[in-house]
Amino acid sequence: MLAGIRWYQLVAIRGLATKVPVGHIKINTSRSSGPGGQSVNKSETKVQARFNVEVASWMTDATKEKFRTLYKNRITQTGDFIVECDGKNGDSTFTDGVPDFASQEQNRKACIEKLNEAVQKAEQYEEQVHMSFLEQIQQQKTSKEIEQYNKKRRENKRKLKRLGHKTLADF
Repeated sequence: MLAGIRWYQLVAIRGLATKVPVGHIKINTSRSSGPGGQSVNKSETKVQARFNVEVASWMTDATKEKFRTLYKNRITQTGDFIVECDGKNGDSTFTDGVPDFASQEQNRKACIEKLNEAVQKAEQYEEQVHMSFLEQIQQQKTSKEIEQYNKKRRENKRKLKRLGHKTLADF
């Protein structure tokens, strides 16, 4: 029964933390910005890691939808999710407590860790249900307080009508 299922699909089925398969990550390196001393224009320590959310067969459809909702401003038009580690400690485009390092290998590991954290955060993400104003009042107030509030509103409406404020009386 499980013969046709890949390992990352099995991880998603069992509810374990999903990690981005290394084969799906595209890694680019470039020279880091900012001060760097003698090696500023020689070493490529900045690492940019990306994976395409749209073709990620290892993610469930529900996780993809949560991921798109949570990171809608970080996904490109082609569907790529991008993180960078720049070599400047703490100054990256996507910081979740993972520091940036001065070496390319450390930045590569940090980028992969950031990608995995983003996927895990999307798996655990639950959209908050927003209550209407009336529901909030009913949840926080007693029935007597609600009745007093409604009575006060009716009186204010009546007064405003008497004064000729038609627009304010219509609420």
